[in-house]
Amino acid sequence: MAPGDLGQSMGNASQEDVWAVMDEIVPKIRAAGKWVGVGGNAPAETQRVNDLIAIGANMVTISAHALLMDSAKKFLSGVRSLNV
Repeated sequence: MAPGDLGQSMGNASQEDVWAVMDEIVPKIRAAGKWVGVGGNAPAETQRVNDLIAIGANMVTISAHALLMDSAKKFLSGVRSLNV
């Protein structure tokens, strides 16, 4: 289940509304004995990823491009901080 796809299915609902539905659905899927994969999360959404795992998500995907960009920015910032 990806938040963007779900949001579109909900008529372009707000992120808050989409997350509320996901918070309701993920535990129900797990209670049915199924695995739950949740996609489309950003690297900056660490609390949200933690929350999804806490409510039963077995797999949470993160945008690889966004993760690479975030890491590159942190690396560059670290290098620049050493240049006095």
